[in-house]
Amino acid sequence: MKKGFKIVTKELKSYVMDFKELACVQYSKKWAKRRKGCGPLAVFSTEKAAKKFIDFEMSFNGAVSPRLFECRYTVPKVRCKGLWDSAEAKRDYIYGRAYLPKGTVFADRVKLVKEIK
Repeated sequence: MKKGFKIVTKELKSYVMDFKELACVQYSKKWAKRRKGCGPLAVFSTEKAAKKFIDFEMSFNGAVSPRLFECRYTVPKVRCKGLWDSAEAKRDYIYGRAYLPKGTVFADRVKLVKEIK
């Protein structure tokens, strides 16, 4: 289990992937797992990288109230090349590793620990 940082919406869903219903995972202080057939979950390896992404989103996209949490996560057993939202889309990644924000790491399970203000 590793320490990371997760950005979520006010409803505790993935901030980046909340536009894809299949990809939405409800996060909490219990372990959240990726849905069957879906790609890995994503977290940031450092608080600095997560805050940099939030700053970018707020200035560039006018992001709406992202929430930042310290989290614990488990590393995937299989090496991941990107994020996808279903088994059918596995060939066509929504985001390949090269397009993900700096500091992104993949996870099989994520548990929120505490909110960072």
